[in-house]
Amino acid sequence: MRYAVRNTNANSKIFPKMNIGIIVICTCNNPAVIQRKLYNLERDGLTLLNGTAINVAGRILGFVGDIGSSITISMAEVLTRLNHVLISYASTSPSLSNRDAFPYFLRVVPSNSDQVKIMVKLLKKLGSNYIQIVYSKETYGEEGRDNVIQEAADAGICVEQTVEVTESTYHLVYDRLLQAGSATTIIVWVRSHMTVPLAAALRQKATSGAFTFICSHSWNTNRQVIL
Repeated sequence: MRYAVRNTNANSKIFPKMNIGIIVICTCNNPAVIQRKLYNLERDGLTLLNGTAINVAGRILGFVGDIGSSITISMAEVLTRLNHVLISYASTSPSLSNRDAFPYFLRVVPSNSDQVKIMVKLLKKLGSNYIQIVYSKETYGEEGRDNVIQEAADAGICVEQTVEVTESTYHLVYDRLLQAGSATTIIVWVRSHMTVPLAAALRQKATSGAFTFICSHSWNTNRQVIL
């Protein structure tokens, strides 16, 4: 972000006779916290460390963030009411594609619905007619689960069971999967910070070749999760 702002200000053709700045807001990974901070920024402006107060009303070009869909949705709910543009660099929730609910939201990565369609095509290619779904209990995981269930049904694929995982239940997932052991292909849809501990828990119990795991993009750049 700092690089983009610095290079924008260096090019006088982009914003002639003015410079732009950047305000960094910590979401605390909490939807309620970031909503309160956004309303406070709009109402009270910005207070610098030296006590200087800056009124930012009418001076904000837009907002960038967040990485997680649940936080981005909470931001979009507020910023839609305030008529501010929001651009997310990583949020993939299909809900954010609703132009009636979020007319000022823009994404730079595809929606999860596109990813699910590819997953189901892969399942058909592998001949996997019975599957299980492991998902995290929040927007990203629950929407991924629901999209997989819908696309799988349309493709004639049976979802034997869905397994919810939280940060305190990683160690229970493998035993749950064994309860529907005839469905050996597992779709995993959990948030990125959960991938390593979940993989570690599965590695402790899994036997080679027992299950085939097909994981969402939250796993794709993390070598620690290779089972």
